[in-house]
Amino acid sequence: MGFVKIHEAIFSSSIIEENLAVRWVWICFLAACDKNGNVHGTEAALARKANVSQKEFDAAVKVLTRPDSTSTSPDHGGRRLVKLDGNLWYCVNYLFYRNMKDPTEEREKAKLRQRKSRARRKADVTPVTDPSRPVTKCNDIAEADAEADAEADTSSSKKSSSTRKVDGEFVERVLAFWKAEGLRPAVRGLSPQRRTTLLARKREHSEEKIMEALENRANSRFLCFEIFNGKGAPFDWVFGPKNFVKVLDGNFNDMPDSGKGGKRGKAGSEYDGVL
Repeated sequence: MGFVKIHEAIFSSSIIEENLAVRWVWICFLAACDKNGNVHGTEAALARKANVSQKEFDAAVKVLTRPDSTSTSPDHGGRRLVKLDGNLWYCVNYLFYRNMKDPTEEREKAKLRQRKSRARRKADVTPVTDPSRPVTKCNDIAEADAEADAEADTSSSKKSSSTRKVDGEFVERVLAFWKAEGLRPAVRGLSPQRRTTLLARKREHSEEKIMEALENRANSRFLCFEIFNGKGAPFDWVFGPKNFVKVLDGNFNDMPDSGKGGKRGKAGSEYDGVL
């Protein structure tokens, strides 16, 4: 069963100036195309499929197969339809529009490629559920996350000045929290890529959830003193899509009944494990 996606350019095409029967027969031809733009069938059979009289079908075919000087495509003299051997018809620009890249689909494909790339890199990373083993390549994963966020962000429409102001105030609030809590490594400013990543998490969750995750980051001894050889979980790692959800859910919070937790944790103390 065939499928065709009608391009919006059809509304600015000269075909739209033809009568309803011509337009309808043309749409039916497009719907009946195989992957190469060919349609098989006799005039009588195709007329029955289109549910028009033979006279209406023949008149429509006459219009579709004649040269069109106003066509933007010079192929076949601007004809839309060409009768080939036997009962074979060819829709001239079918392949051109079928292969035309849809910006939205291309962005989705790019994001999918980034997800697959992160998955491959993550396969080389030791799970953080075992803090006794070294964690490697996490920075690469964070960079891949940021690239995916940036790619998605460029597809959005331009923000209004009021939205940019709100986003700017939110970013400053996050930076102020990170600095006030003395979180390591220190963040002195946000690159466009980091800013995009942070705002992507805000869109996915909320400003309140962002601050909740930051509290969890600050209250986790593991994230403050044990991960990354004691250097602490960096900004890019915390706000990576997958890591952020884990931080927000409290997966790295100190166990309240272990006797070894406490606000901000204690440097040098042992860690019982990750929830």
